[in-house]
Amino acid sequence: MKKWLATLLLLVPGLANAGVSQDANGWTVVTTSGDSRVVYVSSLGDGSDSDDGLSEANAKATLAAGKALIRDNFPDHLLLKKGSTFTTGLDTWTTSGRSATEPQLIGAYGTGARPSIHSGTANGITVDGNDPNPVDYLFLIGIEFYSTSRDPNHADYAGIPAFNNTGIYWKTGTGGLIEDCAVRFYGGNMLLQPIINDNEVLNNLTVRRNVIVDSYAVDVGGTTPHSQGIFTVNAQGLIVEENVFDHNGYLLRDNIEEEGGATVFNHNFYSSGCYNELTGPVIFRGNITANASAHGFHRPPGGIIFDNLSIDNPLGLLPHSCAAPAASASITTYNVIEGSADVTSSLPRGSGIRPHVIDDVGAFIDHNLVLHEDSVDKTNQFGLNISCCVGNVDSSGDCAVTGNTCTNVVVTNNIWYDWTKGCPKMINGTVTGFTYENNFYSDVPTNCTASGTNGNSATHPFRDSTRTVSTYASTVLGLAATHAAFITAARAQSKDNWDVRLTAGAVNDWIREGFFVPRGTVLLGGSVTGGKVQ
Repeated sequence: MKKWLATLLLLVPGLANAGVSQDANGWTVVTTSGDSRVVYVSSLGDGSDSDDGLSEANAKATLAAGKALIRDNFPDHLLLKKGSTFTTGLDTWTTSGRSATEPQLIGAYGTGARPSIHSGTANGITVDGNDPNPVDYLFLIGIEFYSTSRDPNHADYAGIPAFNNTGIYWKTGTGGLIEDCAVRFYGGNMLLQPIINDNEVLNNLTVRRNVIVDSYAVDVGGTTPHSQGIFTVNAQGLIVEENVFDHNGYLLRDNIEEEGGATVFNHNFYSSGCYNELTGPVIFRGNITANASAHGFHRPPGGIIFDNLSIDNPLGLLPHSCAAPAASASITTYNVIEGSADVTSSLPRGSGIRPHVIDDVGAFIDHNLVLHEDSVDKTNQFGLNISCCVGNVDSSGDCAVTGNTCTNVVVTNNIWYDWTKGCPKMINGTVTGFTYENNFYSDVPTNCTASGTNGNSATHPFRDSTRTVSTYASTVLGLAATHAAFITAARAQSKDNWDVRLTAGAVNDWIREGFFVPRGTVLLGGSVTGGKVQ
């Protein structure tokens, strides 16, 4: 067993710069520069494309007219009036800001609901520079992207659609930000993917405090693509934090796949990498991820999965280590996973954490709570099921070669409570040198044997094991004591309607108090050297 040597602090460079700061509630504030051009657009009858667009009183009326005034490599701002509805997308965005301290901004002004872009069959926005020029330092803040004709509860809906579109397709650039946006009902809500053959790169993009819900895909021309809340590949330095993901990857679970049914390939968040060796580690922290088609969080290459709340996903968290081009261990810590689901009535699931471990790169799984598995079929329910892979995974996300012996995996201070088979289980390969210490297991001895420093959660006197998302909703929020009531409230989050009690961190802290798992400075008791757990 390798010894943990140092403290890993989850500190990530923030967005604070001379012209970029955060307010007291943690929202990004962008100030103009001396040569910024601020362009206003309103669909509420107080704008005209014959006006200059350079003041609220002389706003443009259409997105195209406002966008035409934005200059490349300038810290210009395109502001859409709150309460506005636009029936075209922003098309392809090709202009950059000047620097990290002087970004370009697509944002909002006024009061009321987020300005809403109903993009029809088109994408909401595609960020793609004129090759080979990337789109750098672009901030997208406070906009709703809504594919209304794919929403069965909207007047524009005319049955199963015949198209799949993307809400935000970000292909290229450095230093971008997506914050306080709502993205709903697209074939894929966010696609963060540079095209390597076009010499595109996507670096240091931050996606924070957005509501990303209700994506699904349908058959077009005999092909049904996969659908994700966020899909990313070939991105470096991606930070995904404090978002709300809900009900992505399907319209109805038991629909046929061609009409938006759930599949094992559709997830709330899906990072693909390792097999092409171009995707960098992801930081995924403070997110609420609920009711996914399959996985609440799927397979980033290495990275940190910290303080997320998973609710009723068929598989809560799937962390992944990478062997190349640089070894990258996964760190999964202080998450709360509550409830489970089956993908469909014929595809049983119910796993809390399922790491893919590559060779000796390792994984660190610490201080997680995995609570109240409630899938109907108990065939595939595991609190922690581990796959040992040889080399990197293939393009489907599975082990390229199974049956490996993996090492350097640490499982400490976790609690599985009221979970069928709530303990570690190998599903591919064998393990040597595992560290299992100070965990509480669930289920019967034939499935989980608690020994040594590990205990039985069913008999341990926790402070208050009745604490759940549902009891939080009723006790703290005054809502109905259901997951649905909590998720409905969380989906309504925005900068102008912000309630810190509806964040993953607040809920997790409250539930953890019932199980004596406090959250403070994260002392992982170890380090990651050369990408490997030490």
